[in-house]
Amino acid sequence: MKADIGFTGSRKRWLEWTAWKLVPAPGSPEGELPEVTCRAAFDPGNLYLRADVRPLRGAHGERSWRYGDGFQVVLSPDAVDEETSRFVVFGFGIEAGRPQALVVNRNGVWFPGPLPPGVRLAVRPVEGGAVYDMTLPWSAVPPLQGLLDEAIGLNVTYVARVPATGGRAVLQLVEDPGYDDELRSVRRVARIGLDVGQPQSTAVRARLDRTFGIDGTAAVAEIAILTGRSSRAELVAEVFQDEGDRPQDAAAPVESVPVPGPAGPVSRRRLARSLASYAVYPGANRYRHDWRAAALGTGPHSLDLEVSVNGRVELRQTLPYYSLRTDDVASLKLLYARAAARAPGRLSPVLPSVAARFEWLDRLKTALDPSADPAPLRSLFDELVRMTAALEAGRDPFAGRAGHQRRSFRSKIDGSLQPYSVHVPPVSVEAPGERRPLLVLLRGSGVDEVGAATDPRLVPRLDEHGCLLCAPFGRDLDDWYLGDGGRDIFEALDAARSILPVDDRAVFLAGHSMGGYGVWRHGLANHRRFAGLVVISGFTHPPAGTGREPDDPARYLGRVEGLPVFVTHGLEDRVAPIGPTREFVDRLREAGADVRYREIAAAAHFDYDPWPEVFAWMETVLARRCPREQASPAEGNGSSGEKR
Repeated sequence: MKADIGFTGSRKRWLEWTAWKLVPAPGSPEGELPEVTCRAAFDPGNLYLRADVRPLRGAHGERSWRYGDGFQVVLSPDAVDEETSRFVVFGFGIEAGRPQALVVNRNGVWFPGPLPPGVRLAVRPVEGGAVYDMTLPWSAVPPLQGLLDEAIGLNVTYVARVPATGGRAVLQLVEDPGYDDELRSVRRVARIGLDVGQPQSTAVRARLDRTFGIDGTAAVAEIAILTGRSSRAELVAEVFQDEGDRPQDAAAPVESVPVPGPAGPVSRRRLARSLASYAVYPGANRYRHDWRAAALGTGPHSLDLEVSVNGRVELRQTLPYYSLRTDDVASLKLLYARAAARAPGRLSPVLPSVAARFEWLDRLKTALDPSADPAPLRSLFDELVRMTAALEAGRDPFAGRAGHQRRSFRSKIDGSLQPYSVHVPPVSVEAPGERRPLLVLLRGSGVDEVGAATDPRLVPRLDEHGCLLCAPFGRDLDDWYLGDGGRDIFEALDAARSILPVDDRAVFLAGHSMGGYGVWRHGLANHRRFAGLVVISGFTHPPAGTGREPDDPARYLGRVEGLPVFVTHGLEDRVAPIGPTREFVDRLREAGADVRYREIAAAAHFDYDPWPEVFAWMETVLARRCPREQASPAEGNGSSGEKR
């Protein structure tokens, strides 16, 4: 399709621009479908989308962008009429009566992080329907910028509930059969031009064509000047090295790599300065300014730009840039190898966690999009410098640290380094010899174990109860803890027991969603290893279409007599329907398990906080098992009802 989005200095001019009607996707049910008309405009900061939906059925709920009624918006810096692997998918809809927006997928990574600042949804009713106003800052989809790019890749999908059947109707800007696959690594977009028209004022924007470089990868500053009249522009560009927390001198020999001290104020050393002058004409003027990235050593740098038009400064901006030299990584690996060879036996459990970070760094160097935030790359290198220095001094780099730690173990299955996360409550650092309960947490699909281990609802409870945490990753984001991913649970548990003061009588296995199935499958089969099981909005079997052969956990029901089990599920859960959980709970009780079951009214897949009641239940279980050592606290009431 051929279409342009127009530049606007005022949102009142939206209706002047091209309107698109979304068309039914193949397979949508026949009969009355809503009519969805989209309009768009942009300015230097944002892309604006307005969608008029009539009629609106009002079937809002959890993940309405997938189950109805809601939108998926795909934005890509690749301006193509085909599939692309560079994209961000935003979900928009109404949940619990309020407009909600989130990032569904970024370049194939499912639910990659928090919503970028400035992404907004406003919904207002109109006769027979509703108007959705969606604001998408260019900064949310780097390196897109409305003045620097002549076109973008865009797709819009609207999912409507069909009340008669409970199914879905799908309308799209261009056909994209993969809209329903949250893990999909490619998405279909249409090339949409960005038309600046005849601007009435001056605007200047700049970016680097890449945010990091390996071994002096060439970098270019791209500058756009939008103006309504002819003039001249002057550019001042200065390259700085950010010092003060710089972890390594790139030129230092292996034997003298310095160790950073406590982070302090960052000083800046100017490396280069350049000037340029340009003729500027009405409309969009785009320029490229080369700078000396090739000469930079490992560490953070920045490019300061000042752009003046007709003598007036229109832009002052600092563009961060991270440089990494493979020679410096190789030197660090050699230091680590020497330190590991000399490390005392008590440090052996630590070595896989350091070695894994070299693997992560090597992968990230090639996998990280050139326009992505280089903070993970810098963080890994800096962490390796600190860890290697600690090993050189004969110290455990994790010693004395509370909170989240990402660790690794060497798999007995294939020798690979497999990640897992732990959380150490502050009280465990203050009294390191005291044995403590351990919660082994299995994550939901599409979210790595770091996200599960740092859940802000969970972490305060761990600290409050002095409970350790071990969160295995498994072999991939949706492995359902089957095969090697299932065996990793117990290898991670054993690894955690080798480094943490775990009370082996107080180990609980918990899981949410996909992790709930992991609890049923592995907790029931290995019930003697756990004081109790916790399942939160869990599946009893992998759902159809996952491509996973299920192992029916019901075949282990003969082993569960007297086993403490806590189960909770939202009544409005569309992702993992509650019916199979109810049936499985009944079978558990018939088999003699000691089940505490909660159904949470008006709750969806995980929009509620089960942890206060879970920890109260855990302490009650431990008090029954060790009455002399555990006091039985009052159980939390919560706002849910108990199903007995």
